[in-house]
Amino acid sequence: MGDLKFRLELFVNDLEKSVHFYQNILRLPQGAKSDTSVRFDAEDFSLLLSDQSILPETHYFSSEKWKQPKGTGVELVIVVPNIHQVYQHIQNEKYPIYENIKKQPWGMTDFRLVDPDGYYVRVTSKKEG
Repeated sequence: MGDLKFRLELFVNDLEKSVHFYQNILRLPQGAKSDTSVRFDAEDFSLLLSDQSILPETHYFSSEKWKQPKGTGVELVIVVPNIHQVYQHIQNEKYPIYENIKKQPWGMTDFRLVDPDGYYVRVTSKKEG
């Protein structure tokens, strides 16, 4: 498993709004793009945003399970090199912060946001010390 890469795909209601959040608010580097999806790449990880309209009626997410809030039980964690700079940028953009920045007992500093589709996002520092 030497060349293992991890990719997470999120199906979103409004691709343009979600791209704005991940590209302009969180400043993730954009990779490949099509009419129905956009990928953000960072080292060995990719986040793929796909317009939910591409899902066929027989897809798992088209069932009753999809009626739950998106991302229930999932926390997206993004590790950044300068947590205070990212936090200040998001405040400057006036994007709502769900939980303010604070140092956690496990030695990292983080804050929490909710993306346009309701996915819960924790932006965190690398372990300090």
